Amino acid sequence: MLELFCSSTFQYSYYHADSKEDNLKKISCVTLTVLIALSAFVLSCKSGSWNDLHYSDVSLFDWLQASVKNKSGEQVLWFQVFDQVDDRATIDGYKNAKEKIDKYPAKIFENKWIWLMVNNRIEIRLIADDKTKEFQNTDALKKFIQSFDLAGMEKVTGPRIKGKDLEKYIPKLGKK
Repeated sequence: MLELFCSSTFQYSYYHADSKEDNLKKISCVTLTVLIALSAFVLSCKSGSWNDLHYSDVSLFDWLQASVKNKSGEQVLWFQVFDQVDDRATIDGYKNAKEKIDKYPAKIFENKWIWLMVNNRIEIRLIADDKTKEFQNTDALKKFIQSFDLAGMEKVTGPRIKGKDLEKYIPKLGKK
């Protein structure tokens, strides 16, 4: 509807622009339309669509472990998710982390792996496969790790949770 309004306003003002006010309206409508379109594009990119990936194996122990394959069937990465609530040494190991992803302390081995601590409790260990190149890139790893439900992980309280309860926080992927 906004596009229709701006489009008709633009067309009218182009042919009937008598004043600076009409020109300002035209520029404002065009700018607003571009900003809305750009915002929609950025939001769709940020959400991270992983339809070309699928889980080949999800193991639920006291922790969660999963392998991720691409549409060709090649493993591209794997990860583990742990509730480290009672492991002070692991939690303290992130206190002096020099790197962060969003607001979370991270340990990063460039183009190989990222370990992330959420809520001083939930640890994600994300590792790129060394045979395929798709995730042998720190930015790609960061984008994938940001697709976990980090906000949901921040709300975890109480006793240690196991792999089956951690599964709801992992990224949604396409189907095999």
